[in-house]
Amino acid sequence: FCEACVGKWLNAKSTCPTCRKKTTRKTISRVRVVERMIGQMEIKCSNADNKTGCRWIGPLDNLETHIHTKCEHEVIHCRHVGCATWLKRRNMG
Repeated sequence: FCEACVGKWLNAKSTCPTCRKKTTRKTISRVRVVERMIGQMEIKCSNADNKTGCRWIGPLDNLETHIHTKCEHEVIHCRHVGCATWLKRRNMG
């Protein structure tokens, strides 16, 4: 479970979401080894599609940087003052 999911669960219940034993935020710990393994998993860009989308494949840890700075298929707001247009980064002039 991600941190946000565990937080929501604990706000509603005071048990472990897996085994249902009584627990608190103080008794739950992160498993860093698992976090690193998940972060290194190879994934496709969320802007991928079958024919014309982004073809980037890389570690999950790099996805956010890819999307927000490099992905040519990310839809972004035009950077020109007063323009309200949204377009793919690759179409930005």
